[in-house]
Amino acid sequence: MNRKELLEVKKTFSVKGMLGSLHGAYINSEGKVLAFTHSKTISMTDELLHKYSAIFKKDLSGKFGKNLHNLQFNTDIAEKNDMKECMLKIAGERSADSDFNTLVEMFFNELIKNISYPENYCILLMTNVYDYPMKTSDNVKSFEFSDGTYEFFNCVICPVKLQKADLAFDNKEMDFDEALRNWIVKPPMHGFLYPAFTDRMVDTETVLYYSKKEVDNNLLNALTCREIVEPEQEKSFFSYTFKNNKSVDSALSMLNELSDKINEDNIEGRVTKEEFIDIIRNSDISDSDRNDIEKEYDKRFTDKDLSVNALINTKNIKIKSANSTITIPLEYSDNLSVKIVDGKRCIVLPAEGEISINDTVITL
Repeated sequence: MNRKELLEVKKTFSVKGMLGSLHGAYINSEGKVLAFTHSKTISMTDELLHKYSAIFKKDLSGKFGKNLHNLQFNTDIAEKNDMKECMLKIAGERSADSDFNTLVEMFFNELIKNISYPENYCILLMTNVYDYPMKTSDNVKSFEFSDGTYEFFNCVICPVKLQKADLAFDNKEMDFDEALRNWIVKPPMHGFLYPAFTDRMVDTETVLYYSKKEVDNNLLNALTCREIVEPEQEKSFFSYTFKNNKSVDSALSMLNELSDKINEDNIEGRVTKEEFIDIIRNSDISDSDRNDIEKEYDKRFTDKDLSVNALINTKNIKIKSANSTITIPLEYSDNLSVKIVDGKRCIVLPAEGEISINDTVITL
């Protein structure tokens, strides 16, 4: 999801736009559930809906890459992802009957197992539905026609803190006394929207995750998700890596090793941090530059996997210089080399078999 799509979904969390059911769990500092709650928004007052609206809008705020993260379900788990199936059922169900309430409670319990918080907290989940308007060819929304129906839920995890002790006037006793202290729900520390609304369409493979501060990897594990590294980020890092490679032969060798990661068992071409660093170590990059690359990896991605699809064209390799461009099949890249010919640095490729220029065969 991007910011424009996020803002469109955020607008549905208005008093008139919240059309689903609301579910909650109140948990103490020892991780024990004190209460489950289930209600429908249609039975709530506008004042109460305003309170919920403010909370659920909060986890749809912030900056992408800092507070907001697109997640994808792990592909290296069992074929049937029970957590994903559960989330799909919650997003698509509108009856909110006792069976549905039980399903939500099971979902909450799975989250609670992976949440470590030293104080009281609550989990709030709201289901909703949005008939999103069609966009015309000039990118204007036409509210007379719908492009589709987006069924989703928003779930937030909020601290619950005891009010500070205050002095208050008791009208009954006509005297000042200690004010009644309540447990107050604070803004969310984590939250997630599912399914995502990517390209203004239902995206069941993506979860939009919100974190007030650090990403909670335990929560991501509970959701069986991993953070998506955007292709632009990967390309930028690969460019940084290859700038430190002073040898074309070594760079080509690295490209070949990376391309080997793309196969039937790894269609996405995912490379772990350890695998990438091993490839770097096999190159002729200096120890100093190698250490800089490792530090840069940690700084940008910590322990996230990268996809070499952002760098590798599995069919061709293109080499550009100031005055020429050469494109050859990837499997022939081993034949490329850079040599000094007549005092000039040249890209050398063996000329074997029939040669043509602009589709015209020539004889050498």
